[in-house]
Amino acid sequence: MDVIADQIPTAPPNSSKSNPVDRALTEALQRYNEATGKMPSDFSVLVTQKYLKALPTPPPGKRFALDRPHMQVVVID
Repeated sequence: MDVIADQIPTAPPNSSKSNPVDRALTEALQRYNEATGKMPSDFSVLVTQKYLKALPTPPPGKRFALDRPHMQVVVID
């Protein structure tokens, strides 16, 4: 069985403690993970699989990344 790594950017450790958390993206990611038992290949899968209506837009100069130990999507530089 081939394992395909997800392309979701990884945030530095404990980023969810010091950076804003995007609640909608986090909740959609967690629901997807609970339903499928895996991580999506990227955030856009959450839209194509109907977990979100549209991807949120990060603030200018920022991007979304996953604080993997805490399973939270954070906004980072």
